[in-house]
Amino acid sequence: MWNEKPKIVVNHRIELFTWILFGIFIFLFFNLWYLSVLQSGLYQEKSERNRIRVIPLQAPRGIITDRYGQILAQDIPRFVAVLLPGSEDPEKSRQTLEKIIKRKIEEPLRDRYSGEIILASQMSIEEVALVEEARKELPGVMIEAYPKRVYPSGEDCAHIVGYVGKVNSDELKRFGQTNYNNEDVIGKSGVELYYEEFLRGQKGYRKIEVDALGRIVRILDTSFPRFRHTLTLTLDLELQKYCNQLLAGKSGVIIVGNPINGELLAMANQPSFEPNLFVDGVSQEEWGKFIENPKNPLTTRSLQALYPPGSIFKLIVSLAALETNIVPKERTIFCPGYYEYNNQKYPCWRKSGHGRLNFENALAQSCNATFYTLGLELGQDKIIDMAKRFGFGEDTGIDLPGENHGFLPTSRWKRQKIGEPWYPGD
Repeated sequence: MWNEKPKIVVNHRIELFTWILFGIFIFLFFNLWYLSVLQSGLYQEKSERNRIRVIPLQAPRGIITDRYGQILAQDIPRFVAVLLPGSEDPEKSRQTLEKIIKRKIEEPLRDRYSGEIILASQMSIEEVALVEEARKELPGVMIEAYPKRVYPSGEDCAHIVGYVGKVNSDELKRFGQTNYNNEDVIGKSGVELYYEEFLRGQKGYRKIEVDALGRIVRILDTSFPRFRHTLTLTLDLELQKYCNQLLAGKSGVIIVGNPINGELLAMANQPSFEPNLFVDGVSQEEWGKFIENPKNPLTTRSLQALYPPGSIFKLIVSLAALETNIVPKERTIFCPGYYEYNNQKYPCWRKSGHGRLNFENALAQSCNATFYTLGLELGQDKIIDMAKRFGFGEDTGIDLPGENHGFLPTSRWKRQKIGEPWYPGD
């Protein structure tokens, strides 16, 4: 009897251990069932993602030409070395790449939208050939071609054509990351910005299979990117260049249009800038130089600067005068070289004066004194009404961004802003 008690204890322990093993088995069985049945899709998807990579291919933008087909903007191929995620150490891969292409890569490593790391951009075709020859030394590294925007006409059409640049965080929020990623370029100014949706190409992709080391096993599928549209402007490039030559060393604008159909043939703005500098991005220091430049080369003067109309406005006064019949053929006005009003002399451009002129000759000679006289007789309201009928103070509707409104002062505006009535001579 003395050994029955230990025997019972041992049996109890064996039974307890058996139940524990059975419980562990049941737990493992249900866990295996959960993973292999209920979660099979999730882990299969993860496995596929580790084995199969989809590489987006940037689309080329549409070509921009002048009215005669001369190219103002186009894309040319450039090459970039990309390290796939889960491959070699980026620093080690870059060092290997530098040995192969026999040069130091100055640009910093940077992440791309899908987890890849850009080891080098702006690679030459010769460097690409060297990399392809040493493919086994660079596991997980792909060479991709991407489109780079170039502007053959340079400064001559910079304010019209504009330029592209890398999409920024604000633009990603505005247009959505489903349409753009942080490696895309987007129109920043000019026609490139205004016709962004029209000029954007259709992206492609390359689906590849990789092994556990990230080395490419095979290409499963490729959808090539393509551009969708070519944009032809009414601009005449040779005329545009000639206008810029006339403005060389000056600040100003020359606009040449077709008076019959309104087509814009030239719109020279000086000083100008080199749009090709902005494609790859400029440093903060370089950008600061442009912004702080007192000549404001980035300003599109023809759209954004506000100028008094000068003698062109005499046509508006003339039309108002003809409509109100205050300039019959026999009427003449004397010009002594100035117009005196309220003890103040307003000069005519000819200091010696034009003498006595009828309306037709006064318009031909652009006589200031005559139009001072007619302006006072007409009054402010009739002149402003005629100016509005010809579109003064309104947008032109040109298909370029950033147009400033013109301004026509009225008696109401003066009373609201300055607190004074409109006086003759204002």
